[in-house]
Amino acid sequence: MGDVRASHRLTDEQLAAARNSCKSTPRTSYKRAVYFAAADDGPIKIGATCDVGRRLRELRTKSKQDLRLLAAVDGGMFAEMLYHSRFAAHRLHGEWFVRHPDILAEIARLNPPRPTTTRAHDGVSII
Repeated sequence: MGDVRASHRLTDEQLAAARNSCKSTPRTSYKRAVYFAAADDGPIKIGATCDVGRRLRELRTKSKQDLRLLAAVDGGMFAEMLYHSRFAAHRLHGEWFVRHPDILAEIARLNPPRPTTTRAHDGVSII
């Protein structure tokens, strides 16, 4: 597969910009996350940010689409590069990818189903 770091080298300017974008957010948001976002049946954006909510608002403003968060996982630029490398065959451009079953399977893996609560006859909730 090759060295992902070698094939996805970041310039000093890109690294500095990423560090500075995190420094401008509150300390509690300092941790980076890799997110998957899309509008309806459109392409999927895989990106990294310190503040997923803020980033989605920015993307909605830029794209004029109602992007929604499909999944998010702890990780920084290296984790993002791994996802980009893993799904490179499905890349449209930049950080945008075709809505491919492999990507949808990863999103499903990151969002395991939660147990549903049902009400029993005696009023006790069962999970």
